[in-house]
Amino acid sequence: MNYITKTLSLLLILSGFLTIDGLSQNRPNRPMGERQQRMQPFAQQDIKENQGRNMPGQAWMQSLTEEQREQIKTLRLQTHEQALGLENQLKEKRARLQTLSTGDQINAKAAHSIIEEISVMEADLEKLRWNTRMEIRTLLTDEQKVIF
Repeated sequence: MNYITKTLSLLLILSGFLTIDGLSQNRPNRPMGERQQRMQPFAQQDIKENQGRNMPGQAWMQSLTEEQREQIKTLRLQTHEQALGLENQLKEKRARLQTLSTGDQINAKAAHSIIEEISVMEADLEKLRWNTRMEIRTLLTDEQKVIF
């Protein structure tokens, strides 16, 4: 009786592992850093790359004049340059927080300080993106603003 119970338990455990392994193979592979890539400012997108495509949220780009395209491209490049420095600092702070959180002696006060700094930097990035969006908006006609 004991042998049968052990054998059935072992089979049940093995079937559970096989099921979990099978489920994990059905998930799409996501490269490391995908979240960071999605968070990058829209500044690095090239307007001409999307021109002529009917992409959701990008319809306003189809009605831009060449002058507007160049001005927006310049604004986006400037934003990207500014955001890049902040994003690099954010990565450093997150790495520091990870170090503080995984060492033998955890310093909660220092970790809280880093968390506060990260929050400020994330707010600065969001403000930078918002300001760029509002600057782009000033370049648009009333009809374009409705779509934008």
